[in-house]
Amino acid sequence: MTRELPPLGENGRTFRTFMLWPIGLIAVLLVIGVVAFLGGCVGGGDDGGGGGNESTSEVTPTPSDTNSPQQALEQYIREQLGKEYAGDCSTSIVPPSEGKVCSAAKGERGNKKAYLVGVSSFEFNLWVFLANEGRDWKVESAQPVKAETANVPGAPWPLQKGAKVIVLGTGNCLNVRSSPGIKEAAVDCLADGTTIVLEEGPIEMDGFQWWRPQDRSGWVAGDWLRYPDESATPTAAAPTPTPQP
Repeated sequence: MTRELPPLGENGRTFRTFMLWPIGLIAVLLVIGVVAFLGGCVGGGDDGGGGGNESTSEVTPTPSDTNSPQQALEQYIREQLGKEYAGDCSTSIVPPSEGKVCSAAKGERGNKKAYLVGVSSFEFNLWVFLANEGRDWKVESAQPVKAETANVPGAPWPLQKGAKVIVLGTGNCLNVRSSPGIKEAAVDCLADGTTIVLEEGPIEMDGFQWWRPQDRSGWVAGDWLRYPDESATPTAAAPTPTPQP
């Protein structure tokens, strides 16, 4: 015998409503959660409590973004010399066994700086010249410290055509040779303190840069030439010159 189920009536409708209400609540909560998550992504996750409505601005470079002279020196010493930079020689005591080098500032010219580099303030073996390019300092050139020119006053700034320079540190005079090279014939000798203008050069020969002075018939080695503001009191020419180089 088949028995038919009675209609739900009021109690059935109440039960059905009771079962559907939590499902609807869960759906609403899910929607709210998704909206909140998407809003956070769009707003950038502001940690300052200002909400996600503020626009993003470009980052302004700070001084730490620039390359300082010390940073440029450190990079050059690490990459070109294969050594570790120990900082300023006046504040760093570097045992030679550590293989580190320090530096000493030796002057400025416009946007350029000169440094001596070595294992200590008593053992410099390299001149390094830096130039400021915009916000960065970069190594422009470097040259070894030569025993024969170690006591020449001033820094051996890179020379250029047309520069007015002074002969210094020869002890007496600087040979003017017929052509670039220490084996070429000496045709003149410039006493310490002589001012000349560089008309032609440089030409690399025999470990020196050679320049032809204006109104002279030969060439001189640039190691004994300094800009006038770098010079000390010129040495008087001796009666019997001892030419350099």
